[in-house]
Amino acid sequence: MVPAVCRGATPIRIGSEQGTLSGNELGSGSTIAYELVIFVGSGSTPASRRKSHLFPAAVRVQTGPTPLAKLRPPRFQRVLPRTRLFRVLDRARKRPVLWMTGPPGSGKTTLVASYVKSRRLRTLWYQVDEGDSDVATFFYYMSLARKRAGPHKRKTPPRFGPEHARNLSAFARVYFSDLFSRLKPPFAIVLDNCQEVPHGSNFHDIITEGIRQMPRGGWVALISRVAPPSQFAQLRAGNDMQILAWEALRLTLREAAGIARLRNKRSLAKKAIQEAHRKSDGWAAGLVLMLEQAEIEGSEPKGGAGSQAVFDYFAQEILERQDLEAQNIMLKTSMLGKISGRAAVELTGIAQASRVLADLNSRNYFTEKRGQTEPVYQYHPLFREFLVAQAKMRFSPAALSRLQRKVARLLVESGSIEDIEEAVGLLRASADWRTLARLIAEHASSLIAEARHHTLEEWLKALPSRLIERNGWLRYWLGA
Repeated sequence: MVPAVCRGATPIRIGSEQGTLSGNELGSGSTIAYELVIFVGSGSTPASRRKSHLFPAAVRVQTGPTPLAKLRPPRFQRVLPRTRLFRVLDRARKRPVLWMTGPPGSGKTTLVASYVKSRRLRTLWYQVDEGDSDVATFFYYMSLARKRAGPHKRKTPPRFGPEHARNLSAFARVYFSDLFSRLKPPFAIVLDNCQEVPHGSNFHDIITEGIRQMPRGGWVALISRVAPPSQFAQLRAGNDMQILAWEALRLTLREAAGIARLRNKRSLAKKAIQEAHRKSDGWAAGLVLMLEQAEIEGSEPKGGAGSQAVFDYFAQEILERQDLEAQNIMLKTSMLGKISGRAAVELTGIAQASRVLADLNSRNYFTEKRGQTEPVYQYHPLFREFLVAQAKMRFSPAALSRLQRKVARLLVESGSIEDIEEAVGLLRASADWRTLARLIAEHASSLIAEARHHTLEEWLKALPSRLIERNGWLRYWLGA
């Protein structure tokens, strides 16, 4: 922003530098490119009023990673080559662009980084952050990456200026055509963390325009926690874009065993690995966190609330980033295994509860969506364990008991035996023995008819003995 005293004056650019500043305004270690500008007024401006000013060059403030980190691929130790997905990516490269989407910690960045390394692709890596919503910032840092990719090119590359803002598409075509001419095929351009830029940003427009200039042998991989925005619809319709989603990224049991062998000095029992894989449900970060904690403690992997590392991850990455209303919705709906929009509203008393669940799903925050007309949501098993543990910590015993009973009532109303079984667990937890006794009496005969004697016996033995002694039917079913 031009200082008020300099407005209306003529700027004379003397030179440019780049430095690192520290302080509360930019954040520690933030990087800023600046130009020394002397503002000279018209003939009527006295020399004493001429000002010099360090002026940000083309909006070059970067409060995220420094350019070196922003433009370099991540380096990992002890990475398991996921050959199953390498073959999928080999096929995906027949199209010019890949959009990879999955929850945080699902191994997206590790997969792409290990893939381009294994295939020895010339790679331009770019870590997207919220600052790239300003396309001037994006073009500036991409130009730094371009110089690294083709340092010996003598042709002066196009430089983004204020005059290009009116026709971004035209400038993007020229810019990316020049960029691609500096890269020798086969090459890959990786844009990581694309979820940091809002869907409505011009950033996505210039990226899609650039992809259309892609020569044969070039490939763009976009990594995000969310689905591609509407700007990519034409590429999808033209079959020029491959989408690799969470279902494909889930670890197989074989891959989980490979990671366990890679990370743990001591060998783990096959059963322990199978249980860790089941609890993590294919989530790479969850598995690794459980394995690391097991290595430290010298024990078998534990999941959910039993693993402090997993607990902390969910708290920092997801729950604490939501506003209080959204947190309340998440904690209360975690009591349900399957959550319809209507159940979420009734349970929380918040009209937009279903919208919060839809948002969690769209951002791949461990919330699956099933069905379209009346969608049902389901939390990842580890995430649900975490939320339930949080609810028990945050709600008073009386409030938690009321919530459990309310959830049980909703489950009973659904009528399915699966929901009835879940309701029984909640009624036991809330010590609502009278309601549990009525529920057992209503379903005892059907359980007997299905030869589920052990289930019925387990439910009955959960009741206080004095309640069974006073109820003839309960004594009868226990004897049966």
